[in-house]
Amino acid sequence: MLAIVALVAACSPPESNDDDDEPTPTATAPAVSVPDPTATGASEPTPTPPAPTPLPATPTATSEPIPTPTSVPAPSPTLEPTAPPTTPAEPPGADDVWNLRQFDADQPVMVLTFDAGADRGYAGEILDILAAEDIRASFGMTGPWAVDNMDLVARMVNEGHHVMNHSWSHPHFPELSSEERIEEVRSLETLLRDELGVELRPYFRPPFGEYDEATLADLAAMGYTVNVLWTVDTLGWNGLSAAEINQRVLDAAAPGAIVLMHVGGQSQDAAALPEMINLLRAQGYSFATIEELAGM
Repeated sequence: MLAIVALVAACSPPESNDDDDEPTPTATAPAVSVPDPTATGASEPTPTPPAPTPLPATPTATSEPIPTPTSVPAPSPTLEPTAPPTTPAEPPGADDVWNLRQFDADQPVMVLTFDAGADRGYAGEILDILAAEDIRASFGMTGPWAVDNMDLVARMVNEGHHVMNHSWSHPHFPELSSEERIEEVRSLETLLRDELGVELRPYFRPPFGEYDEATLADLAAMGYTVNVLWTVDTLGWNGLSAAEINQRVLDAAAPGAIVLMHVGGQSQDAAALPEMINLLRAQGYSFATIEELAGM
């Protein structure tokens, strides 16, 4: 038994010596001496590597996105050029209405105009005379007259005459409210547009030739920018004879002059018309409508 114990002890490696300065090298890797940083005269200690840079915190929903080196910024949207703001045009007013009494014409041309509002009168005969003389004229009319004589209005349009708005009931316009003036004008405008496809704007003949600033402002707002007056009133409606009518017209004859007559049975304008045309032509005058001379 003692022999076996002695044999095991002989085969066991010796205990390592804690007082040894160097460990026994192995055959596979040389021993590396690590200096003691606390020892006097020891070589300079190995610097401590810097602490790793902490990663940024995960952005919240309200944080700005943090781009990475490989991020490609989204292209900025291309903005289309915009037109500079425009100042809205001022609405038309009284100053935009042309109060037409006579054209500034350099040629011997005159305008024959007729108002229709009382009765059928001599309207048919006047149209016959104008057709025979190949003359175009301008006719102003009221609403009731147009309703009662739509055949004559259609004939005026078909034969090339110019039709003007003379209001619905021929009232004194300065005495009306703005709403009443608008109703007077729009009612006739709508009637003739619906019945004959005729557009009356921008020509308006004021009843009695009366108007004021408020009237003109309302007319402008409705698109009636030519307030058709006259150079000479024959006064045939006031009882003058055919000879007296023609004398008044000859005395006022001038390039661009506008003659006011009526179709009603109380006037002698129809009787004076053939001689009037002959006398004016003898002085070199021709005839045109308001629309033709205004060029609108």
